[in-house]
Amino acid sequence: MHLLVGLAALWLLVFKFVADYRTDALRDRLFAVREKLFDYAAQGGISFDDPAYTKLRMLVNGLIRFAHRLTFMRFAMGVLFMAWRDQPCDKKLLVEWREALNALPPEASRELRDLHSSAIALVVRHLVTGSPLMLALLLCFSVWALLNGFAKRLMESFADYLPGLDVLEAQTLNADAEERTRQEETAFANQ
Repeated sequence: MHLLVGLAALWLLVFKFVADYRTDALRDRLFAVREKLFDYAAQGGISFDDPAYTKLRMLVNGLIRFAHRLTFMRFAMGVLFMAWRDQPCDKKLLVEWREALNALPPEASRELRDLHSSAIALVVRHLVTGSPLMLALLLCFSVWALLNGFAKRLMESFADYLPGLDVLEAQTLNADAEERTRQEETAFANQ
């Protein structure tokens, strides 16, 4: 009986409280990235109306909004489902962001790329550390990296090798745009 109660408590701790904490911690870190983006624009580094700023802000807001849905299993199943159905994700908003980024002066472009990389590294860290399978693979990769002298910036390099991140970004941007459209339509209808 004690074993069952202990296992139930452990299950509750791991799958409820720790998962909720991890989601809240991810959101908090993404809020910090969004705050740095806002501060950069407030200091005159970029216009608040610039498409590169607005699209990056939309991406970070979408990641914050849908953080509770960011699990490695959902990510992997989404990538596999898209490949199985041979149905490419609409990456139009992501392409527009990259084009707007390329139109910026080098310093502003670099700053926004760094903020984008920070947000994506947080998401990758959240995905990897939330999956026992990915933790085991990360451990193997870490041992291999240490043995080969590639331990510097491990999470950022791991993000480069994780396929489908652009699909995740595009889906987040699309979902955020749809949500904003619905909110605007509801607000217009209520007027």
